Amino acid sequence: LRTRIALADLWLALGNNEIADKFYRERLVILRKAYKNGSIAADDLFQAMYNFALLRRAQGDSQEAEALIEEALEMRGQTTASIGNDVGIAESVLALSLADQGKFDQAEEMIGAKLDAVRKNSDGETSELCAALTILGGVVMEKGDYERAERLLAEAEPIYRRLYGPAYMPLGDNLRLQAQTLYFQGNLTEA
Repeated sequence: LRTRIALADLWLALGNNEIADKFYRERLVILRKAYKNGSIAADDLFQAMYNFALLRRAQGDSQEAEALIEEALEMRGQTTASIGNDVGIAESVLALSLADQGKFDQAEEMIGAKLDAVRKNSDGETSELCAALTILGGVVMEKGDYERAERLLAEAEPIYRRLYGPAYMPLGDNLRLQAQTLYFQGNLTEA
């Protein structure tokens, strides 16, 4: 089962979404049963559901992505510390999946809580802080709170630059969102 899921992950990484989708869909049923009878670890099932959720969101099915991530996050107490970062990322992807569906209040609440937790529990400037600021900035922009979005996104930008440099893809996403925010406020030159 782990080998089959590793193949699905490989197909996903290679961009062959059709084959990856088939592998995940066929194997998740078996993985759930194997997890229930104790023959695979929670980490294995969590990772498979999370990766399949990423694929489904990329394919435009945010509802299925939401359901998969929620199911995976229910296993938090059974997973090991080795996938702790993936759990944090899954929470962010869940907020994005909610926003994809227009559930902006839920997404804002979820990512706002995540941002508060990151600020409370981290040691300053981290990629997790930048991601939470950027996601929350995007969500509040979609809700029309452009000034707040601009502040959140502007806070993340220099941290991304210090941590990763100018060619980091999430920095590009942050800049795109800043440009949209400025555009919506009528500041076309700066956008």
